[in-house]
Amino acid sequence: MEIEFNFWEAIQSAKYSELIPTRSDILPIVKLYQAYQDEIFEEKHIIQAIQSVNPNVNLSTCDAINLRLQKYFLIRNTHRQNYCLSQYAKDFCWLVQQRLRNDFDASELEKLIGLLFSTLEKEIQKEDLSNFLSWKENIFDKNKLEAIRQLESLDRKVKDIANELSNQLKNVNVSTIVENIDNQLDVVRKQIELLNNVLKKADNIRALVSQLRNREDAFNYTNEIVQIQRFVDKDMRERVGNIEEQMDKIPIQIRYFFNFMVRPDFDRNTERFIKLLLTNSKSTNKAGISFPDGIDCNEIPISITKPKFLILKKDALVIPKKRIKSESHTTGEEDQNGRIAQAERRDLVKNSIKLWVERISDDLIKDKTIHFQDYFNEIVKKDGIKVAIRVSAKLLKKYSENHEIQIQHNLHQYNRYGVWQMKIQQREKEKN
Repeated sequence: MEIEFNFWEAIQSAKYSELIPTRSDILPIVKLYQAYQDEIFEEKHIIQAIQSVNPNVNLSTCDAINLRLQKYFLIRNTHRQNYCLSQYAKDFCWLVQQRLRNDFDASELEKLIGLLFSTLEKEIQKEDLSNFLSWKENIFDKNKLEAIRQLESLDRKVKDIANELSNQLKNVNVSTIVENIDNQLDVVRKQIELLNNVLKKADNIRALVSQLRNREDAFNYTNEIVQIQRFVDKDMRERVGNIEEQMDKIPIQIRYFFNFMVRPDFDRNTERFIKLLLTNSKSTNKAGISFPDGIDCNEIPISITKPKFLILKKDALVIPKKRIKSESHTTGEEDQNGRIAQAERRDLVKNSIKLWVERISDDLIKDKTIHFQDYFNEIVKKDGIKVAIRVSAKLLKKYSENHEIQIQHNLHQYNRYGVWQMKIQQREKEKN
C-alpha cells in the first residue's frame, strides 16, 4: 500500500535551513548560477562566490558553507574534483529570478492566451477527446503558470507604486513626487487597457469549455473543465479586478497626504491674514469697519448688539478617539486546508449538477420528451446519489410550470437505490 506523502510533516523533520538557506549561503549560489548555470566549475570559484558576499570570511568557514550546500545545491564530482549546480539549485534560482522580474507585457500575455484558445479550439473540433488531457497537461498547465506570473508582476508593480508613494510623501517636494507617481500610474493604466483584449480571449476559452460540457464524452473531464473555468474566473478576471481596485486607492491616498501636508500652511496663512486685517483695519463713524489701503472692499457694518462669545480652552475642542478593540482569530493549518478541500468538493458537486441539468435540458429540447430514470443510473454511477437527488429537484423546479411532468409510482431500481418513473415533455402549444 502506497503511503501518502505529508509535506507539512516532511518539511518539519528535514533540516529547514538546508532547503531554504540563509543569505550568506544562498547568495553565493546565485552568483554561481549567474556565471555558470549548466557549466562545470572548481572549488576556487565557490570560495570566490562566498567571499564576494562576505570578504572577511576565512577558508574554514568557506569549507563549512561548501559542505552545507552540497546537500541540495551543489554536486561534487569526486573523481574530477569539480562541481556543478544541482537541478534544485537551478530551479530555485530561476523561480526567484522570475519573481523579481517586473516585466509585465500585455501583448505577450495576449499571445499566450491566444495560443491556449487556438490549440483548445482544435482539440474540441476533433471527434475524439482522447488528447484533451494531453493538451491540459502539456499546453494549458505550463502556459497558465506564465500567465499568472505576468499578472503577479503587474500586481507587484502597483504595490511598489503605493509603497513608494507612502515613503516619498514624507519629503518636502510633494508636487514632484505626485507627478512622478502619476506618470507611473499612466503606464500601468495603459497596460490594463490592453488587458481587455486578453480577458476577451480568456472568456472565449471559457466559452469553449462550456460547449465541451455538452458532449457525452466530456463527462470524464469534469475536473479539468472546472480547473480551466477557475483559471479564467479567479486567476485572470479576479486578479485584474484586484489590481484595478488597488489603483483606485492610490489617487485617494495622494489627496489625503496632499491635504495633510498643505492644510497646516493654509491654516497658518489664514491666521496671519486675519491678524493683519484686525491690526490695520479702522472703525468708521458710520458704525462700520474700513479695511487697510490696497484691499478693495465695501465697509462692513458693525452689529448694534454686542456679540456673545463662548470662550473654550483649546483642549476642550479635541475629542479623544475611542480605541476600537480588535479581535484576532487564529486557525490551524489543518483547519484551513480542510476548508479549502471542502470548498473544492462543493464546487465539483455544483458543477456536476449544472452539467447534468444542461445535458438533460438539451435532450428535452431535441427529443421533446425525456425519462429521468434513464439518466438516474448514470448519475449515481458517476457522481453519487446526492447529485442524482439534487438534479431531480432542479428539473422539477425548472419544468413544473411550463412543461408536463408525469410521475408513475413504479419503482425503478438501481443497486440499492430506487426512483419513481418520471417523464417530462413539452406541452402541445410549445411543441408547435
